[in-house]
Formats: sequence, structure tokens, C-alpha cells
Amino acid sequence: MAVKDWKVSLQVKLLVMVCGVAALSIGTLAWLTVRDERAARIDSMIRGASQFSDTVTRSIRYAMLQNRWQDAFQIMETIGKQEGVARVRVFTKDGTILFSTDRPEIGRTVDKRGESCYACHAADRPLEHLALPDRVRVFRNPEAHHLLGMVTPLYNEPACSQGCHVHAPATRVLGVLDITLSLATVDAEILALTWRSATMAAGTVLLLA
Repeated sequence: MAVKDWKVSLQVKLLVMVCGVAALSIGTLAWLTVRDERAARIDSMIRGASQFSDTVTRSIRYAMLQNRWQDAFQIMETIGKQEGVARVRVFTKDGTILFSTDRPEIGRTVDKRGESCYACHAADRPLEHLALPDRVRVFRNPEAHHLLGMVTPLYNEPACSQGCHVHAPATRVLGVLDITLSLATVDAEILALTWRSATMAAGTVLLLA
């Protein structure tokens, strides 16, 4: 009887050990898959946001050169109504919000150490050229899904220092275009992938057991 009990005990230990190792291995693989998939989708969103931001900049460029700010604001207002666009705004390099699709914040001052300004003001003076990764931030909103923000500096051009709205030629950056896109769809897809991966991992471990 003792030998039988010893064999049962050994079988149980082997079962627990094998299933534990399998659960750890499969769980790690599933986590890596979800992490890589999320990174790939965020990277795709960043490239799309960069192209979108450049399109907006080109769309308002002529109106800004003609000092027709209301036309530029109307263009951004229309763009801000597109699906997936959470907010569009423009603020000066000192942080004053000139335009925002979130009307109540117009005229306010953006915190230079906040998430939308830190990349430019992390140094002692604003950076004049930002690499793409430095223009991006991903953060949560009160509704719990993530948002992707993209800042694009609005640079001074020769035409800007020769027209009726004169800017000093030495001034390199006139302001910042800040576009925020919703990642609600990405979050939902990643959550669904996470549940599928967890279910498959649990099923595999149970089948092995």
C-alpha cells in the first residue's frame, strides 16, 4: 500500500511539474505574441498619424501664409470631426492654445512639462527638430481606452517673415500642431486577442494534463 501511495504521489508531482512548466512556457509565448502584436499595431498607427499630421499641416499652410487663421481653423475643425480623431489643436511655442476642437481650452496655457510638450521642452530650450518617436505619446483618457498624440512643429518660412504677419527670420518654430487619435479600436482588438490567447493556453495545458 505504501508503494502504491508513493507512486500516486510521484505521479501527482510529475503532473503538477509538467503542467506548471507547460503553463509557464505557453503563457510566456502568449504574452510575447500579444505584446508584439500591440507594438506592431501601435507602430502602424504612428506611421498613419505622422502622414495624417503632415496632411493637415499642408492643408492649412496656405491659409496661414495668407494670415487667414479662421480659414485654417475651419479646416482643422472639419478634420477633427473625422472618425477616430479625438482632438486637433494648435498652440504657440510658449504654450498658449490658439485653436482646439475642444473649445473650452482655447486661450489656456499648456503645461510645458505636460505630455504634449515634454519632448520639446525636456532640454533647456525647445528643440527645433524632433525625430518621429519624440513626437509621439500614448496615454489613457478618462474613458479608459488609450490615445495617441502626435505633435508637429510649425516652422517659420521666408514667406512668413515677408508678409503682413511678420515673424523674425531668426525664429525657427512658430507653433505646434497637436493631433490626438483614439486607440479604442486597437485596445478592443488587443483585448480580444489576449482572451483568445489565454483560452488557447489554458486549453492546451488541460489537454496536456
